[in-house]
Amino acid sequence: MKLIHYTFRNLSIPLLIILTAWACCFYFVIMHEIDDETNDSLENYKEIIIKSVLADSTLLRDHVDIMTKYYIREVPEAEAELDKDEFFDSTTYIEIEMEYEPVRVLRTWFMTSDRKYYELTIETSTLEKEDMAEAIFWSIIILYVSLLCCILLVSHFVFKSSFRPLYTLVKWLKEYRPGKQPAPLVNETQVEEFKILNTAIQTAMERNTAMYNQQKQFVENASHELQTPLAICMNKLELLSEDPDCTEEQLSEIDNLLADYNHDLAEYMDEMEFDGEDFAAVEERLNLLNRLKEKYGGSLEAVMAYGEERARFLDKLSDYDAYMQQLQEKLEAAKGRLEKACASLSHIRRKNASVLTNLLKDALVHLNFLTVEFEIAVNRSQNITAKGYDDVEFLISTNPGEEPKPLGQVASGGELSRIMLAIKTVLAGRDDIDTLIFDEIDTGISGRTAWRVSEQLDTVAHAHQVLCITHLPQIAAMADRHFVIEKSSSEDSTITDIRVLGEEEGLGELARLLGGDALTEAALSNAREMRLQAFSHKKK
Repeated sequence: MKLIHYTFRNLSIPLLIILTAWACCFYFVIMHEIDDETNDSLENYKEIIIKSVLADSTLLRDHVDIMTKYYIREVPEAEAELDKDEFFDSTTYIEIEMEYEPVRVLRTWFMTSDRKYYELTIETSTLEKEDMAEAIFWSIIILYVSLLCCILLVSHFVFKSSFRPLYTLVKWLKEYRPGKQPAPLVNETQVEEFKILNTAIQTAMERNTAMYNQQKQFVENASHELQTPLAICMNKLELLSEDPDCTEEQLSEIDNLLADYNHDLAEYMDEMEFDGEDFAAVEERLNLLNRLKEKYGGSLEAVMAYGEERARFLDKLSDYDAYMQQLQEKLEAAKGRLEKACASLSHIRRKNASVLTNLLKDALVHLNFLTVEFEIAVNRSQNITAKGYDDVEFLISTNPGEEPKPLGQVASGGELSRIMLAIKTVLAGRDDIDTLIFDEIDTGISGRTAWRVSEQLDTVAHAHQVLCITHLPQIAAMADRHFVIEKSSSEDSTITDIRVLGEEEGLGELARLLGGDALTEAALSNAREMRLQAFSHKKK
């Protein structure tokens, strides 16, 4: 792909996205402005009609003209919404044109001095939005095509002018041949980058020519050096052939040697001759290999691996139906394995749902849900996820005679807190969570239920670290360690502190939860009694 075509393509895509976004925004803004203007006109007309009707009750009748209609009807007080205006689009039948036309409608209500309520409906003609949308669409298409053509034409002219030095340089490189004197590079330009490129290319070509001449001179020198010893050998053989003592057999052998020398010398000289076109072909081949290595992995092995991969892909495309059939078979096999795994997982869930249900019922009863009904419904859903195809739902009924319903629909805030605590109690030794934080778990509970919750928190604390934020003394009394959170303010800042409490300080805070800010002996005695009761539970 040429540089200019590549640039045009990259220009066209952003332009298409920008103009499309602009067209959408333009359409919605225009339609919004039209509706706003129409609504303002309807509101003004409404004010005029209501003022006229309030001044003259004989005007309490419908009115129809060419552009605007309004209808007035008496309504009960329950239907009248005096401070509300409703705007919407509708259609009305135009008898002159014998067709339905779009209208903008305002519906409002007003009250007369005799405390009667009326509904006022005003209709006014408006634009056909579908026709307007179509007109805007085709206008944008024409604008886009025109703008794109103008941009491409201008860009083509600018690129052709700006990159003329580059194309001149490329043409000069194509005409260059090793061993031949290249034409002078005439490539005047004011662009600094092109000047640097011209200098670099000329330097590289001069080095290439010098290397070519050096290799050619080496070949010529080697040829000259070999010719002298070979000529001496041939002269000696000729002298031997002139010796009168040589037999006919020896002369024949000398003649064969001379013929072999001449033949081998001619072949060697042909091989030693330097061919500029072969050199250029080899150099072009090496450049191609280097470009392939840069593009496909940095080594010839990587290039060959990429070629083999593309060849395999081409084989798939050449036999596409068989390839798709193979993929479909693999997909069906995978679906079968997935269905089998989901069925196995569903069986495990259904098998253990009853066990978990009984454990949760016992935990909920301990948390003062005395008449609780709890079920775990495992139903098959339409979709398969990483967790299988089951849809698991907790159903609960906290009142006698009620059918179990989904947990989120029937449980209050306090009940949800206790149900969550029951789940954590059952799973206390089976999950991998080190620390559990209960914030305001005492919401909506008190009395005996609160003490049951504190006992369950102590059970969970056997397997986890439990942090509990509470305002109930029953829950606070069960803690192994107490912390108090205090907030203090100065002129320009607020500071929150947390500090650990000793046993006596903890009793004091527990007494405050029981009896208020004033510490009385009765409150302290009650706090000690609650702590002793908590210690007694922990020893069980």
